Amino acid sequence: MSVGSRSEEGQVHEAIAESNPLRRNVSILLVALLAGGLLYAGLRGDEPETVSIEPTIPPTTVAPNYDPVAATVIFPDGNAATVDRRKVEELTLLILGHPEFMEMSFDLPSIDRVRTRVTRNLVMAEIAEYASPEPVEQAVFDLVRDEQVQQVLFELTILDEPNRGSRSYEIIDSVKPYVDILAETIVRKGRLDGMEDVLATVSVFIDGDIGIWDPVAIDVFG
Repeated sequence: MSVGSRSEEGQVHEAIAESNPLRRNVSILLVALLAGGLLYAGLRGDEPETVSIEPTIPPTTVAPNYDPVAATVIFPDGNAATVDRRKVEELTLLILGHPEFMEMSFDLPSIDRVRTRVTRNLVMAEIAEYASPEPVEQAVFDLVRDEQVQQVLFELTILDEPNRGSRSYEIIDSVKPYVDILAETIVRKGRLDGMEDVLATVSVFIDGDIGIWDPVAIDVFG
């Protein structure tokens, strides 16, 4: 069946020091040593001074000892796919940075719920690609992206949001890396006779500090 067919389009539609105070008890001997050191430094004043700089550690939202693999999928033929933890964290931060999308897509959103659901959807993307590996045609992909925009437009219409037409596109574009994964997964699932049958044949292992595997959890956009 062609991915652009009418029946598949119907399936597609279903388918975020204290420093310690410096103590002042310094003995006369230490004062003398300090004075001697200053005199020595003055005699070597023409030599460049060596400055020790502590390395700057960039801030991170992930504990440094986290497991680099967020999830592993074992397929019935023995092949395996993994979901990269760094990708999970990047998408989680992306969603958390766009509260409008998060409120629309997640029920009772929280950082833990977003992280768990992002992991779940990346696992579903791996399973859908395994079961339906053919490339996604751009026309069908665009159809699903348009449906995502329409979902946002519907929400903004209920809220009587001004400029809701342009805002709906802006919101979807703001989280494009995430909704593109969802859109492609929806297309691939639409080409299958039943995703439930595929899910019954795979084994999924989720890293313990992320959450549990929940194959039936569905967000508004995925």
